[in-house]
Amino acid sequence: MVNPLASMLAHYGRALTQNLESAGMTTTVLSTDEPSATGGSRLRWLASCYRLLFHARLHCMRHGGSVILVWPMLGYLDVVCVRLLFGGQGFVVLHDPDPLVRAVGYGRILKWLARRLNCLVVTHSDEAAHVVARHGLQRIVSVPHPVLDQPPAKRPTQTRSVYVLGQYKPDRDIDLMESVARELPDEVSLRVAGRGWPEVAGWSVDNRFISEGELESILSGASTVVLVPYRRFFQSGIAMRALENLVPVVGPVDSSLAAIFGGLGTLPNGQEPQAWARAIDRAFATDGRTLRAQLGRQASASSSAWKSVLRSGDRCSHA
Repeated sequence: MVNPLASMLAHYGRALTQNLESAGMTTTVLSTDEPSATGGSRLRWLASCYRLLFHARLHCMRHGGSVILVWPMLGYLDVVCVRLLFGGQGFVVLHDPDPLVRAVGYGRILKWLARRLNCLVVTHSDEAAHVVARHGLQRIVSVPHPVLDQPPAKRPTQTRSVYVLGQYKPDRDIDLMESVARELPDEVSLRVAGRGWPEVAGWSVDNRFISEGELESILSGASTVVLVPYRRFFQSGIAMRALENLVPVVGPVDSSLAAIFGGLGTLPNGQEPQAWARAIDRAFATDGRTLRAQLGRQASASSSAWKSVLRSGDRCSHA
């Protein structure tokens, strides 16, 4: 596994490693921290990332196996590079095929080259797979988002809290958040925690980077609900973190959340704030045993899907 965002995707890497090893595969992780974590230059980071890919190439030449690049540094350029370096044993996880923030490497020429080379792309939702298909690629594999199947103990809390977590992006639906705030009783605490957020009426906003320890503390609280107020997104790592902590999630039903939380009654259809408020009430009433069972199913589905994707003869390891 090659992880070019060792800080941001540390938890994702641990979850994927657990799911792969649960499927009987030995995992070697090659990683480097991103510039935002080290204060280094972007060019130096890119050079380090491509060195990791060449180290992975040497590993495969010596030991066999496959390579999973868990995040492309330069979009479809990396899809092409992995195809050239590893052939059919290279897999690139494309989280946001139409990036939600400004990104390099998603232009027409690179998409055309990826099509010409018959590159393979891995996604974590059907929504993302449909976008990759619109880009013209035909070899697309959609596998469930990895999760750590190790739920921690819950911390008692006195207040019912609804959290929106993570960095602000233009596709966040602030109008919906403000409308939902007017529908909920005053005793429900509404909080936003993440970098880049503006003020949101009715919500307490903590506009800064939230550390891993702070995130775990938030999600460990009983009587906590995570809200995912996006107009457009492909998958939600925060929703997966909530599931790992047995925290119910409220978000749009016409999204990747439906495959995981669709049976819980916490995914409203449409933008009616009253429907979202009712979904939050149902979320507070969700039984932890139900979420625990869904967590186990998600972990098992991820393990089974990757085993199917990576199997080839007696190959049982990957770099």
